[in-house]
Amino acid sequence: ETTQGALQTEVIKDTLTGVLNRRGILSQLDAELDLHRLRQQPLSVLAMDLDRFKFINDHYGHSTGDRALTWVATTMRGLLREHDHLGRHGGDEFIAVLPNTSHAAALEIAAPTAQLLRDGEAREAAYPEITIGVATAPDDGDLAASLLAAADARLYAQKKHRRADKVDGRKGIAET
Repeated sequence: ETTQGALQTEVIKDTLTGVLNRRGILSQLDAELDLHRLRQQPLSVLAMDLDRFKFINDHYGHSTGDRALTWVATTMRGLLREHDHLGRHGGDEFIAVLPNTSHAAALEIAAPTAQLLRDGEAREAAYPEITIGVATAPDDGDLAASLLAAADARLYAQKKHRRADKVDGRKGIAET
């Protein structure tokens, strides 16, 4: 039973960061979308991408990159609410599923996350900043694919905007 439990955890957990892995977070998103449809409550998703992560790995080494990923996951878990879900979607990409959360409330969660990571990056050169895109059901769709696509589009629009004007003081959060 212990081995089976460990294997089940391994299937959905990212061993490095301790948060859900891609399979685990997408499964949670599907489950929360089912509840969203049943209860007709908003559901928001944060798509998060670490800035400068490739530079950190290349310049400081992969073990430093691993420490940065672990720090980011720990920091985000500390800012999210108990009923929220956090997962590592890919190498330096994270997703947070925020049940019963409006778009405005999701932005209020995203802002301190981006700020705290920016503050960490200012203190420690081997820590990344983060860019966050927010999408909310039902406005951005009721399917995982449509929500993630909307959040990704906002994330990359924000990255493009920040690259074009690095001195504009933006918070790193794509609001629209």
